[in-house]
Amino acid sequence: MRYAPIVLAMLLASLFACEADSTKEEAPATTAAAPAKPPPAPEPEPAPKPGPKTTFETRGGDKREMTLIPAGPFLRGSPDGEGRDEEHPQKTITLDAFWIDRTEVTVADFAACVAKGACKAATFRKGTPDPKAKKPESCNFGMPDRDKHPMNCVNWDGASAYCAWAGKRLPTEAEWEKAARGGDGRKYPWGEEAPSCERACMVKGMSYGCGARISCPVGTRTAGASPYGALDMAGNVYEWVKDSYNRGYYAKAPDANPINTERTPFRPVRGGAYSSDADGVRATQRSSFKKDERISFVGFRCAMAP
Repeated sequence: MRYAPIVLAMLLASLFACEADSTKEEAPATTAAAPAKPPPAPEPEPAPKPGPKTTFETRGGDKREMTLIPAGPFLRGSPDGEGRDEEHPQKTITLDAFWIDRTEVTVADFAACVAKGACKAATFRKGTPDPKAKKPESCNFGMPDRDKHPMNCVNWDGASAYCAWAGKRLPTEAEWEKAARGGDGRKYPWGEEAPSCERACMVKGMSYGCGARISCPVGTRTAGASPYGALDMAGNVYEWVKDSYNRGYYAKAPDANPINTERTPFRPVRGGAYSSDADGVRATQRSSFKKDERISFVGFRCAMAP
């Protein structure tokens, strides 16, 4: 039995090997990770709606640039819960086509009418020769370096006389509002964004005229253009329109080419002024003055048929 020790040694070695194998932890099975899904592509922003086609021409005896407002409907007035009583009801109005000045009539424009004897110069706020009249320095006519400022301190008859000399007329109140806001019912000429001195000559802090304390040269706020390219339809100076003024006129106005011809001493003014805040430069905002008043906050622009 000389082989017994050898066999016993082999058996013991085999036993130890088996125990060692049994103590090993089996490695967990590994599976290939699923490829990560790419993040979803961002949805494209909607393309901005194209604005109305703009047509500019130099027209009239005063040779001023005008923009064509096409015939068709627009939304006039403020929606329920917004604006003032005289801005209601909001209603769709249809107008014939018309031209309107791109900017307010300037001091230089009005001076040409004065030189022809068709207009009378207005120097003081109330149209009097009194040098103590309230803030006569705010009247632009005759002041240095204000040829490009809007003609202000002119009453309704004076504005009408200028437009007639140029072969034009004052716009109706409905025409003015369509030229200012287009057909989509926007709050301001440029859209819904809050007003700023980039877009309108208005109050800045506690100071008029974006800090200048007077009006601004016309056409300098191009970011505030209306859908038809009209400028300064918000701020700078209020603008006389052709109608007579009645707070409740919207409720009884016709749906096509409305114009209030009632006999009243008051005339509407539109657009706000260099003294106005954000509420005052809304495209629907209505104010009025007596037709014979000459006020530093009020000027005008003209319109004409095609």
